[in-house]
Parts: sequence; C-alpha cells; structure tokens
Amino acid sequence: EAQAAKRAEQARSEKEFVEKRDRVVPLDIEIVISRSQADKKISALPYALTVNAPSPFNSLSSTPLTQLRMGGQIPLPTTAPALGPDGKPVAGFTGGGPVQYKEIGTFIDARGRWLDTQPATFEVWISVQEDAVATPQGASPQALPVIRTFRAANNLVLRVGQTRQFTAAADRITGEVVKVDVTLKVAK
Repeated sequence: EAQAAKRAEQARSEKEFVEKRDRVVPLDIEIVISRSQADKKISALPYALTVNAPSPFNSLSSTPLTQLRMGGQIPLPTTAPALGPDGKPVAGFTGGGPVQYKEIGTFIDARGRWLDTQPATFEVWISVQEDAVATPQGASPQALPVIRTFRAANNLVLRVGQTRQFTAAADRITGEVVKVDVTLKVAK
C-alpha cells in the first residue's frame, strides 16, 4: 500500500508539473506614448497588444513575439549632378536624383512569461520605436525634413493591473519630453 500511495503521489506531482509547464496566460498590454512640452501635454497615443505568456520554465527570449507596426513611408529627395552626354557632371547644373523612402511610424514588440515566484506577476519585454518627421525649432519652411527617432527596450516585472512608467526622455530636436507607460491585465 505504501508503494501504491507513493506512485500515486508521484503521478499527481508529475501531472501538476506538466499542467504548469504547458500553461499559457493571455495578457493585455496597454502602452501609452505621451509627449509634453514644458507643462503642456501635446499628445497621448494608446496602443494595445495581446501577448501569450507561457510558464516560467521557458526563457523569455524563447516566448512568442507580438509585433505592432503602424505608419507609412515618406519620400526623401536626393540630388545628383546633371550629367552631360559623356556621362560627366555638367558644371552649374544640378539634376534630380532618385527618391528614397524612409519608413516612419510606431513599432512595438512585446513578449512575456508568468513568474512562478509570485502569483499574478509577469516578466514582460517591450521594445518601442517611434520615427516621425519633425520640424526643428526656428527652421525655415524650405528646410529639408528631419526624422526624429525614439527607441527604448527593457524588461519589466508587472503585477496584474499595475501601470509603470517604462521610460521618459527629452527630445533634443523638439524639446519635447516623451514618456511611455505600460499597463498589464490578464485577458478575459
């Protein structure tokens, strides 16, 4: 009887381990990118992602990646010297060169896993990139466009319902302060 009880306990323990190992928790992650100048809020743009968070037996880098891509491409003119019939540049003339396109917009990547050490706690990796056309302070209307880039990536440990500031930084071109806040919820 002791052997049978020991085998039954071992089978229950193994079943519990497999259930825990194979468990996936769907998470709703809200990311708000806000911009302010001095004390004036300029914008607050929310983005929502669903991330499947497997058990802590998985390394974070091996968990499924969720991506959001929102934006477009802008044409950037290039200039090249005008060429004569001999293929050499003609002095005093400039011709139009090809147009290059630059992708701009918001790009967010996220992945997560639940932590076994504390209930309702998750490790979440987030990468945020935002590229946009900016007008530097004091620039003339004929000035060439400036592409403003903001990038940040980090791991956060969040409890269900918790909001944390992911990062905050000042933009050297515009003087704006960019803040990224992250809220985590379990999907229903």
